[in-house]
Amino acid sequence: MILRILVVWYRLAPFLLAFLRDRRRWVFAGPPRFLSDEAHRERARKLTARIASLGPSFIKLAQVFGIRADIVPHIYLEELSKLHDRVPPFPTIELRKRIHSELKRPLESVFEEFHEEPLAAASLGQVHRARFRGEDVIVKVLRPGVEELVATDVRIVQNLLFVIEQFIDHHTIRAARAIIDEFSRVIAEEMDFQHEAENIERFGDLFRESEFVIIPKVYREATTTRVLVMQFFEGFRVTEVDEIVRHNIDVQKMIQNLIEFYGDQLLIHGFFHADPHPGNILIRPDARIVLVDYGMVLEISPDFRQDLLRIAIAAVRRDVDELINLFYKLDLLEPDVSPAIVKEAAHAIMSIHYDKQLTQRQIQEITNQILNTFYRFPLRLPSSLVYMLRTGVLVEGIGLSYDSHFDGIRAATPIAKEIVDRTLGPSGWPTIRDRVVREGSAIYVLLKDMESVFARAGRDQLRVRVHPADIDGMEKFISHLFRRVVMTISGVGLAIVTSIIYVRVGSLVLLAVGLFFSFWLIAIVFLLPNPQRYPFRVRRARKAGKMP
Repeated sequence: MILRILVVWYRLAPFLLAFLRDRRRWVFAGPPRFLSDEAHRERARKLTARIASLGPSFIKLAQVFGIRADIVPHIYLEELSKLHDRVPPFPTIELRKRIHSELKRPLESVFEEFHEEPLAAASLGQVHRARFRGEDVIVKVLRPGVEELVATDVRIVQNLLFVIEQFIDHHTIRAARAIIDEFSRVIAEEMDFQHEAENIERFGDLFRESEFVIIPKVYREATTTRVLVMQFFEGFRVTEVDEIVRHNIDVQKMIQNLIEFYGDQLLIHGFFHADPHPGNILIRPDARIVLVDYGMVLEISPDFRQDLLRIAIAAVRRDVDELINLFYKLDLLEPDVSPAIVKEAAHAIMSIHYDKQLTQRQIQEITNQILNTFYRFPLRLPSSLVYMLRTGVLVEGIGLSYDSHFDGIRAATPIAKEIVDRTLGPSGWPTIRDRVVREGSAIYVLLKDMESVFARAGRDQLRVRVHPADIDGMEKFISHLFRRVVMTISGVGLAIVTSIIYVRVGSLVLLAVGLFFSFWLIAIVFLLPNPQRYPFRVRRARKAGKMP
């Protein structure tokens, strides 16, 4: 473990130091450091390669962070999205030992046929094709030693974050702490194949009558904590675009099935497949979907599912006010975030996604610009919503691989409306009467609040609280003003003292030196930039030609 800690620290410490210097040039003090986009992109490429070399825990954790536009800058998101969870297979002799120790029988006595060449090899395990009791199956085997490695890596990451917390107190660090804590729980479940078998059986019960998805059968008699045997289905990986097009599979129906499948999980069943990796999704010739990995599954509470339904209704109706109210209710936004700014950004995002004259490239660029502004705001995403966003990103990517003009929001809107209709029925949609009642209740609450405010004002008990950010800005302004005053007094005082000494001694050299330093002290007062008007990053950006 000590060796692993040293390796991780050695490989990640330079990036940690670089990020700290971005915030303060000399880590503990100094202004922020400005870097060009190309410099950040080069650092992002190096960081992605370094993470890939550190193994399964870091790859999977980086994939989770790779969809967090609220806490990770866009340039780094682009590079992290390129991380692939593919590693060389472990030796056949270790595979045979693992199966023998788990099933208490040699491999040949369990399976009539076993392909030693794996179908896929990932960081946590690998998958082989076999025949079991006359049926084609896939055998998933946990990689030896991975449980200890993941447990060690999670502790190391938590310690890394603890070090960062000593230097930075920011909403992004608090969000990162929540992500890592949730990740440590989820990845432990993913390495338990008995738990995955239960997930598969539950999905099978929920989608038994489905016309657009196939859930494989689990063979419990050959399944343990580290070995999983499940039914095999032929199909194309969802990212095998050329093969799917060549076999004339209905691509539009396939994407609709995919959106409806995850919509049903979220809004109807409350049981959500949280690891929609492209390699886990197979497409049958009739456009039906087959999932082959159920390690990461989330339970969604009825209350949260109800709120998701309300979000879907508000999105379909393009009711931005209701969307923002729900975001605050679900604690997706810090209470201190200005609703006006959020509303403006939400209007912009919705308008561009419904503008049919814009290409997908233009939509993506504009959306990225808006999300980059949200990076500076204290957003808070619940862990379950993180995985939902990851699914949305995947579906968007799949759609774009088949249609360069594909837009996920446009495609999902009619399907979301259909799911809401099936869930609530036509009468479940908010009516004008519901809107009037809601607005009337809001007005009543407003009047009661105003009554309380005026009553306190009449008793001289009204207090106005200033936001900490405003206090911080005021402190900076006063500190800046104080430095100017001190330097002015020092310059004038030095000139007066020099003049008095000159009258007493009569040395022109002493007078010239004293007045010279006095002049420069006073000159510096006028040369000092006002941080309230010209922030450091803006000045550096203008100097670099990044801003007009």
